[in-house]
Amino acid sequence: ASREAERVFARGRQNAAPVDLAAVRGTGKLEGALPSGRRPAPAVRTATLARAELEATLERIPRLSSRAAAVELGGAAARLLAHPGAGSSAPAMLVRAAEAARRGAPEEAMRLAQRALALLSPAGGVPSAPVLSPAAVDPTSAAYFRALGGGRP
Repeated sequence: ASREAERVFARGRQNAAPVDLAAVRGTGKLEGALPSGRRPAPAVRTATLARAELEATLERIPRLSSRAAAVELGGAAARLLAHPGAGSSAPAMLVRAAEAARRGAPEEAMRLAQRALALLSPAGGVPSAPVLSPAAVDPTSAAYFRALGGGRP
């Protein structure tokens, strides 16, 4: 049974054969359509991962030349700026550390980089702000997750 709204009434001369919509609905035939490539989603950067990455960078700094240390610290600052919850004070401290390393003051650079690391670490290892799931901020999502799991998301 075709739907009234989907009927096409031809006027004038027709060069193409009419398509029976009811017969082809749901067949999924598409010409020239290829599936797209799939890849996993990028890993979510957490504060713990950002801190671990910065700690690894700090371990490498003493073995590098002043120029390489400045590049490494500047790169760490740029990666930290891309982190959603890092704020701006720790990356700014890393930029100052990179400038100190470029000037040839490795002790000052390490001190500033360690201060940046301390800024990433909340006091006592307790997170400064709770991590909110989409269900915690969206009532519709919360209801959906409750229906799936039968409890609190």
